Amino acid sequence: MEYQPVGLVNRHGALNYSEWTDAVKNELVKPTTLRLYGTATTSGGSVTIEITAEGTQGTTQGKLQVWLLEDGIKALQLMPDGTANQEYIHNHVFRTAVNGTWGEDFNVEEGKTIQRTMTQTLDSKWNPEQLCIVAFVYNDSGVQQTVKIKVENLKLET
Repeated sequence: MEYQPVGLVNRHGALNYSEWTDAVKNELVKPTTLRLYGTATTSGGSVTIEITAEGTQGTTQGKLQVWLLEDGIKALQLMPDGTANQEYIHNHVFRTAVNGTWGEDFNVEEGKTIQRTMTQTLDSKWNPEQLCIVAFVYNDSGVQQTVKIKVENLKLET
């Protein structure tokens, strides 16, 4: 491809940015095999994340991945016209993978509910008011379900 950004949607194809919307819409209409819910609360310089999964169709086998993201970061961005925007606001900036690079094994059967709790120390450079958690279950077929969690009690205690 001659231009950027280029990305994958649900681990399929190298798509230019003008193709992302349709690809995402196509993925969103596919049935899922589980429901994810979660909460995230800060206290004492860390965030505690609770993820709940309900099996809705068959058995889902995969990996649970939990990421910490930050919005509202002002930094340099090279624009499509070749200019540099010093005031660009970046959102959904990846800060860390809470449960490791590839996540953790995660299996849920239809009609069953399972929970996971994890804690992440927050870097003092991050703005807790702009943090969110994204949790998803994936396997070789792609992402099975995703949940975005707003972080509550938004302050770092020192």
